[in-house]
Amino acid sequence: MLRILATLLLCAHAKAQGYCDEHLGIAASMNADYDLAYSALKSCEHDPDATGRSLHYLQALIWYEGYGSSESMVARYKLSQKFVCRSAIRGYELSVHNIASNYLYGDQHLGVAKNEESMRA
Repeated sequence: MLRILATLLLCAHAKAQGYCDEHLGIAASMNADYDLAYSALKSCEHDPDATGRSLHYLQALIWYEGYGSSESMVARYKLSQKFVCRSAIRGYELSVHNIASNYLYGDQHLGVAKNEESMRA
């Protein structure tokens, strides 16, 4: 549990600039208009008022739909996980669950081993 909290604290910093159009971005994403969704949500990275939900949708666009630029799949995954962390810090339940699952079941991209002790409980 302390490990999860420490991870969340490391993810807490964000640049204070930009504007996140959550309503447009999420609506566009739900209508599979991913270009519009990414355009509306990409500034969430720098918006201190961005909600956990908007950051969660942004990470999905980066990881699952391939938006943004990354030098490798591992770099893309780590970038998307940064947004999962920030989303969880803002209380978005799906992102909290995602992080907990990483520590319970392990994640090779993040270098997290499966937690065998938790699996026995």
